[in-house]
Amino acid sequence: MKLKALSRVAAAAALTLASLTVGTGTANASVWWCGDGYCTTAAYDVGVYTRTDHEREYKYTLPAGETFRITCYGNGDGGSIWYTGHRPGWANGWVPGDALTTGHDPNPNIGYCW
Repeated sequence: MKLKALSRVAAAAALTLASLTVGTGTANASVWWCGDGYCTTAAYDVGVYTRTDHEREYKYTLPAGETFRITCYGNGDGGSIWYTGHRPGWANGWVPGDALTTGHDPNPNIGYCW
């Protein structure tokens, strides 16, 4: 009987621990592993550029909700964070961090571009 009670306590503790683990990951819930790197989505329609400022060459539009495969991040105009990567099947380019659902920028899962 005591063994059964102990197993219930252990199961409850495991569920609590799992909940805490999942709970701590919510800050990065909008960035996920997508096979060969991290992905996120566009918060709104945004331009993809050749460099980390809006004055550079515009490449294409990343539509709101579309997946963006992130390579790394860098500093842009005005001290903002920009991410380089690509929409699946499209060319690489730079997107401002506030246009992506990465959470707090820079996202801790994404490395700095050297």
